[in-house]
Amino acid sequence: MKKTIALFTFVASFFAASAQDIPTKAVPAVVKNAFQQEFKKTTLQEWELKDDVYNVEFYVGLSSYEAWIESTGKILKYEQDVTASQLPQGAREKIKATYAGYRIDDVDKITEDGKTVYDVEIEAGDVERKLVFDAQGGLLSDKAHK
Repeated sequence: MKKTIALFTFVASFFAASAQDIPTKAVPAVVKNAFQQEFKKTTLQEWELKDDVYNVEFYVGLSSYEAWIESTGKILKYEQDVTASQLPQGAREKIKATYAGYRIDDVDKITEDGKTVYDVEIEAGDVERKLVFDAQGGLLSDKAHK
């Protein structure tokens, strides 16, 4: 039991040291301006800093987002939680035809370097798979994971 607690404490301290929560007022103006230009009418911003990359979690309406922005103001990537109905039709058809018996657990729409992909987690009992689709609904990746 003591080893488990020690291991947990070590892991928790490692993750705490790797990213640091920061107040919005501590975010450089160039980063805030880039963020505000890309994302309008956001609420509940939570900022972190890790290795000169600012990570912000926020909402636009009821949609949850996360973005990564360099200290220069360049937006590296962002992801949005979306529903299964927001997947491209080709992706929905592929899941229905190929993964019968699975249910969609989580869907993220990820935009990086002007390209959009959909990261989809599906599960059937204890079996979980991570699928990645392109913006047209073509399957790019299929990996089993626990």
